[in-house]
Amino acid sequence: MLETLFIAVLAANALWFAGAFHVFWLKGPLTSNMLIRREHRDSPLRETVIASGRFLGGINLGFSVLSVLLILFSGQFTQPTQIFVCCTAFAVAHGSQFVGNVPIAWQEHKGNTPLWPVLRGPMLFIFVVDLIMAALNGVLAIAALTH
Repeated sequence: MLETLFIAVLAANALWFAGAFHVFWLKGPLTSNMLIRREHRDSPLRETVIASGRFLGGINLGFSVLSVLLILFSGQFTQPTQIFVCCTAFAVAHGSQFVGNVPIAWQEHKGNTPLWPVLRGPMLFIFVVDLIMAALNGVLAIAALTH
């Protein structure tokens, strides 16, 4: 049962991280429009945001590939300690992306102009799914540890 849940969460990780690669690397210029207010899109710093997005996309690609490899070689990762280690690392990856958006969301919630919109549009979806994925991986890590 633990191994089956591990495969399911790995598949969700692979899809989510691949989606982030697509959004932040392959669609970087379009994604920058999500992050930069219309009146600032002519700034030379837009290229910095696009390059930073590619950096983030590359990290997400690595996590996606790792998730796929763990699925392909799942027979080698059946020990609860191995599952704990993998899921803990993934929980931190998802959780850090969620936590990084919390101060921005708080600014927006208080009615201030945030750096980018977190509580509406595509960023809200990203914000919520990162929280869900951190929780799924974290719960599975704890389940593996107590197995």
